[in-house]
Amino acid sequence: MEHDIPDPKFDRVATFDIETTHYDAEQGEVISVGIGVHDRGEPADNADYEMFHREEPSVGDELDVIRRAVSYLDTCDADGLVTYNGVDFDLPFLVDRMYINGAERPVIPLNTDETHVDLLKVRKQRCNRTGEDWPSLEGCLEAYGLPVPTTIWKGEEMDNVRFGEELGPEYLLSFEGPVSGSPGQLRRVINHYLRTDLEANITLFYSDIGVAFEPSLLDSHEEF
Repeated sequence: MEHDIPDPKFDRVATFDIETTHYDAEQGEVISVGIGVHDRGEPADNADYEMFHREEPSVGDELDVIRRAVSYLDTCDADGLVTYNGVDFDLPFLVDRMYINGAERPVIPLNTDETHVDLLKVRKQRCNRTGEDWPSLEGCLEAYGLPVPTTIWKGEEMDNVRFGEELGPEYLLSFEGPVSGSPGQLRRVINHYLRTDLEANITLFYSDIGVAFEPSLLDSHEEF
């Protein structure tokens, strides 16, 4: 779905994406957090992507991942944040996981009406008026004629459902003994899946505001 939005004139934009074992914070946990940062007018290859992964299957490690990601976002010197469903999912999930595990709720940098653009939120509002179904990130890319990246794991394409039901739990189990891959091998899968989603967020944002941007990762197809 294409959707024109006013240009907020961000010179340096950050984007945020999380991977979890369930969409409900009371039933799932954070596996990884990805953050991308891009300076307006720079080539896509100049974007910086930082991944924060669990390093052990403990509550303390999950909380540490969240803290490190939030701290990194705070030091990125971005003046805008772009997400796809960040308002209703990504950011509340992090806050809820901290609270559920007895830690102080983090204050998410740039999470204000003036500095946070949720690309799905504006589409939800339109769909609720027109009766259309809420679009996927991939569907929005296709609407603009942009390629959609694919991450293939065990012969099947990765999506949020498979991540939550299969890859996320298997990644945590890999710290306790051999499964389909070591933690390092499974992190390669997660990195590709996260990194391409982050560039998809950035690309969709620029498409929505009518700014030229040539993505470098969206035609990526990796098999693991």
